[in-house]
Amino acid sequence: MYGDNIGQENEEAYRSLSAKYDDLGKKMQTLCYIIIATIVQVVLVFVFAIVAVAIDYTTGSEAASTLFSIIFGLIGFGISIFYGITVMGMGKYDEELKTAGILYIVSAVCTNLNNMFFDDTWIGFILELAAAVLSVIYMIKFATCMEYLTFNADSSVADSWGKFKNAFIIVTVGTVASVFFMFIPIIRILAALASIVFIIALIVVYIWQIVLLFKTSAAMRNFSKRQ
Repeated sequence: MYGDNIGQENEEAYRSLSAKYDDLGKKMQTLCYIIIATIVQVVLVFVFAIVAVAIDYTTGSEAASTLFSIIFGLIGFGISIFYGITVMGMGKYDEELKTAGILYIVSAVCTNLNNMFFDDTWIGFILELAAAVLSVIYMIKFATCMEYLTFNADSSVADSWGKFKNAFIIVTVGTVASVFFMFIPIIRILAALASIVFIIALIVVYIWQIVLLFKTSAAMRNFSKRQ
């Protein structure tokens, strides 16, 4: 009887773990779709920006550029909010993810307030700085949580999140430092070259994050099926 109870408890524990990773896998997949939507939006912004400039040139006004800027700004803001809410929804498995989601949303709000109302002002500078700092903190928290949550599903993916976090911190610090050193005349050119290298590295790191999101989603859903 006692052994049966232990077996039943183990079975319930496995079912609970399976449900947890299945849900996490689905939410990670949603994050992947949101990122794809973001990439599509960026491409459309570029295309429509060219169209808007052509229309403005023809009409002699800036109405088209302003309209497209507002429309795509709101779309981008909506996508960012949805991303943050999805991350917050994963907070029931790790409280830090809820915090990370809130940080992401606040960062998006700061960015959009700056772009829509305070561009090229000191308030805009403060908002953009706050958005950048919050974005960095979000990324570190998110990567830390993913490293922890993914370990049972796939330790190699979990290790990748740890390496990603370290690379992100190094590249971010390097980017900020190189930009700061550009204000020192004696090393300005060297710092400018370094900033270009770090910015390229930052782009590579963000692409790495997208790959990890897809791998994590697949690992979690495969793990849930094995339980």
